[in-house]
Order: sequence, then structure tokens, then C-alpha cells
Amino acid sequence: MARWDQSKDVMSRLLQTWLSRAIVGASRRDALRTMVSGTALGAAGVLGVPITGSAKHHKHKCKKQTCKGGRLGKLCETAKECCSNETNLLCSVPNGASVTSCCVGINGECSGNGDCCLGFVCEPPGVCVVGTPD
Repeated sequence: MARWDQSKDVMSRLLQTWLSRAIVGASRRDALRTMVSGTALGAAGVLGVPITGSAKHHKHKCKKQTCKGGRLGKLCETAKECCSNETNLLCSVPNGASVTSCCVGINGECSGNGDCCLGFVCEPPGVCVVGTPD
């Protein structure tokens, strides 16, 4: 009858634990779970079974942030408040005004000289161009 050697059993457990943590960075149970799922996925791939469900990873797309300001005539201190990157509005002094507000810059749509910033005039068909009002 074979005799049970407790020192070999303890050593094999320690080796198994060390290997599983070195490979997976987790417990023996997690290492076994990873090994079984990897084997199952490998077998499914060989057999040509489509893998669906939670195995797929969907990338989250960032939502483009839109500017919340950018209204013609809104009082401002910086171009960012007028959404200058998204609109043709500048933070400047409009024609006929004395305070800075969002006004239309070059080649922007306008309905009158008051929409255009200083140094621009509204000309038909409603576009701000370089010039001074009459």
C-alpha cells in the first residue's frame, strides 16, 4: 500500500497557488475559471460556433459637447462664451454699442449693421464684410 506523503502534497499546492497567481494574478479558483473559459472559447472557435453575448466588448463613444452659449447680443468677456469655434460669433463690441457682446464676424450672416462687430458692415445678401457703417 502506497504511503501518503504530506510534504509533497503541501509543496504541490504551494506551487499551484504560486503559478496561478503569477499567471493570472488571482486565486486558484479564478485561475481555474479562466482556464476553463479559455478552453471553452478555444473549442468554440475550432468548431466554428459563433460567440455572442457578453464576450463582445463595445467601445463607449464620447458624446460631442456642444456650446451652451453663442447667442447674438449676449454679453460676454471671452470668445468661448460666444462659441466662436462652432459659430461665426465673436466677443467684441458690435456697431452702435459700447459694451462687449456676441456679434457677427467676417462672412457671417446678419440682418443689419447692428449684428456685425465694429469694423464690419452688413451687405446684401446679409453677410458681414470688412468696412465701416455709413
